[in-house]
Amino acid sequence: MVNVALGKLATASSVLLGYEATHVTNGIINDIFKSYHSLNENGLHWVEVDLGSTFTISEIQIYNRAHARQRIIGFYVHLLNEAKEIVSEYSYDDWGQVLTQYNKRFDVYVTARYVKVLKEVDAVAQTPLQVQEIVVHA
Repeated sequence: MVNVALGKLATASSVLLGYEATHVTNGIINDIFKSYHSLNENGLHWVEVDLGSTFTISEIQIYNRAHARQRIIGFYVHLLNEAKEIVSEYSYDDWGQVLTQYNKRFDVYVTARYVKVLKEVDAVAQTPLQVQEIVVHA
């Protein structure tokens, strides 16, 4: 399988200085200083990868930052078509399980151009959206 997200353009709703959206497609899964980090402000925050064209996606892996495991819980993954309409949606909100990596393998193949990870941030609880890497296999 090929990681079609590697090196692709990534954008975000907000960015903590130094933790840029482009870090989620740099291929580095174990350096917390090369990850994405949203601002710690209330509201819906997201990071989105433009795959450059439409692919049939077989698997997506969302890598979490190892030192802040709780910050990935409660997130959604949206797969979007060329018009940025949702074609498939997945979520992870199991507070009982803290993980260093989230791996979602699709049972059916989904065709999409954009992969978007979203999370409702609670500034009081100190739970900004943090993502180490987004891997998309096609």
